[in-house]
Amino acid sequence: MLATSGAVSTLIGAYLALFPNARLGVVLPLGLWLQFVRMPAVALISLWVVLQVLFTWAGPSFGAVAWWAHLSGFAFGFLVALMIRGGLERRSRLRP
Repeated sequence: MLATSGAVSTLIGAYLALFPNARLGVVLPLGLWLQFVRMPAVALISLWVVLQVLFTWAGPSFGAVAWWAHLSGFAFGFLVALMIRGGLERRSRLRP
């Protein structure tokens, strides 16, 4: 269970780099009602990144390492996915 949030953040970064035009489903609690909304992945993930940055400065000092782990994992996944994206596209075109 150690460092799994950083690993999940890596996957979020890779997803954004590989599928920038995707739309994600989100359940928004509106009082007593739950509303299912589809929104662009860029908007939702950008909101998540902004929250992580805010928590590094305004969050509790005891768990501050976790926020930096999320941000660095996200950046790593995003950059690696950008580097391998071309190879993945070529490979998928070669498949019958």
